[in-house]
Amino acid sequence: MSSLQVAKIYSTNHPNFKDFVNKTFASLQDIFEERDELVLGIVEGELAVGQEIFFDLSQKLRSLIIY
Repeated sequence: MSSLQVAKIYSTNHPNFKDFVNKTFASLQDIFEERDELVLGIVEGELAVGQEIFFDLSQKLRSLIIY
C-alpha cells in the first residue's frame, strides 16, 4: 500500500519511490522464503489472502481495493 501511495506522489525515477519499491520487494522475498505462492484477491470488496478474508484490514485499505 505504501509503495502505491508513494507512486502517486513521486515519479518512478525519484529516490523515495525506488526505496519503497525495494522495501516491498524485500518483504515479498521474505514471504516467498516461507511459502511457494501468495494468492491475493478481492472478494465482494474485501481483501483476501489465500482463503482468509480480512474485513477489518479491508476498511483501512479501501483506496487500494478500489484502485
